[in-house]
Amino acid sequence: AEEDEILKCWEGLGYYRRALNLHVAAKQIVHRYNSRLPQKYTELLSLKGIGDYTAAAIASFAFDQPQPVLDGNVYRVLSRVFGIHQPINSSAGKSTFKQLAENLIDLRAPGGFNQAIMDFGAMVCTPSNPKCESCLLKMSCYAFENNSQKSLPVKKSGRQKIKRYFHYILIEQNNQIIVEKRKSSDVWKGLFQLPLIETVTATTTLTRNHLKRTLKDKIKATNLIKQDVQELTHQSIQLNYYKANWNKESDSLLGDYRWADIEECEKMAFPRNLGCFVRDNFIHLKKVKMLKNHG
Repeated sequence: AEEDEILKCWEGLGYYRRALNLHVAAKQIVHRYNSRLPQKYTELLSLKGIGDYTAAAIASFAFDQPQPVLDGNVYRVLSRVFGIHQPINSSAGKSTFKQLAENLIDLRAPGGFNQAIMDFGAMVCTPSNPKCESCLLKMSCYAFENNSQKSLPVKKSGRQKIKRYFHYILIEQNNQIIVEKRKSSDVWKGLFQLPLIETVTATTTLTRNHLKRTLKDKIKATNLIKQDVQELTHQSIQLNYYKANWNKESDSLLGDYRWADIEECEKMAFPRNLGCFVRDNFIHLKKVKMLKNHG
């Protein structure tokens, strides 16, 4: 499959890097491992997008290798039972928890052990209101003895969300719109988008200076028609959508911009919110008009 096809299938799911990593990993499996998923933990780690957690899960669940799986549930159970106050998202903490899990894992049934402790954390030793009274481990649990369930596990405060301001411009002519593909190593890499202008502060007015990169003299005045917000893990992006009229005296596009018709746009993968806007304000709208004209 081509990368664009993969992204289209993944459209709307978020974390698009995972789709690209799966694509690369599939190729690695074909070329390095004769089209068979490797069984060794170290070989699994060599595949694009597979880290310690995923490699350990595959190795233990599928191939009975004694590799401990450390997810949020496991961290919580171990920190409470053994009274570990090291932050679970610190390098030292991760090393401590991994060493402890390696010492505890059942060598005869590593997959069953991993799934059991993960399930125990999800069903009994829950983040809030853990079922301590019915817990089989309460008599040997540090958190239960010291009433510290709420304070364990310890986690360092995460970074604050970055606020960004994206301005997309819908430019239409002859049942086509201008699009480009995101290439920089940033959010939504590889997906298509409308001409984009990013500003460092919130604004709803695009000046000629904002348009100078490649659109100055190409379009007439822009009109704001919709606002939206898309929340990502570490970013909050305010989305402003504009419509603009193409300057008919301009017959060329600069940079990576190109014209795309309805059929092409339907096959393109856009970021979720932007894709909804394109469908509502171009694809669906044009199809309705075409049906009316044919009717």
